[in-house]
Amino acid sequence: MMKPFPAGGFANALELGCGNGGSSLHLEDWCHRLTATDYDALKFRTAPTSKTSFVAIDAQELSPFQTGAMDLIFSSNLLEHLPDVEKCLRDCTRVLKRGGYAVHMMPNRTWKCLNLLLFYPLLVQGGCMKLLHPLVADGGKPHITVALDDNLHEVIERRSLVKRLLPQRHGFAKSHVDEWLRWNDRRWLRLFEASGLEVLRVVHLPFYFGHGYVFRRLLRLGNRLGLSSSTGYVMVKR
Repeated sequence: MMKPFPAGGFANALELGCGNGGSSLHLEDWCHRLTATDYDALKFRTAPTSKTSFVAIDAQELSPFQTGAMDLIFSSNLLEHLPDVEKCLRDCTRVLKRGGYAVHMMPNRTWKCLNLLLFYPLLVQGGCMKLLHPLVADGGKPHITVALDDNLHEVIERRSLVKRLLPQRHGFAKSHVDEWLRWNDRRWLRLFEASGLEVLRVVHLPFYFGHGYVFRRLLRLGNRLGLSSSTGYVMVKR
């Protein structure tokens, strides 16, 4: 998403929902100064650098940042989680200077379908790996680990048996149907334009899902067919 922009082209940048800060290390190549934020400071796992600082703040409340202070605002897999995404986008527009860019990426309906269809195969696979791990370790062979996606982690860790056996919603939505309806290009375009941002490009990103390493053939097939499981939007404040 950032390749069209020149390296170091943004004086001040703001990342919303940076999580553990892994993406911040890549994003800072395009910035002189990057403020990486997340709601929960306990998520930060990356040390600050000469370019990047980490701040705990709610993406729906950007009042600490001055009007027109940022040349770039970036988020990945964040907006679909916000109860008041309209307020966040209005504040993003306020914080951006004129001519500043906003880049937002989020999963689309293809991702939603995959998350539901592959939930039970992943649940079975995850359970098998849990059973096999002690056996493999006791046999003196390398200990195999599988990094399951966030949705499956939630299912395994919850105490309720019912919740363990049912797929959970990914973002803020009343139901899976509501989430499906929300994850629509036209809805996002309408929200971005209503907030005062001009959409320059809609990028259908390569076919990928967090557990693609388990279903490599499906992953390769989806890319050959030109499918996309997440969408990026590049916008500017005029």
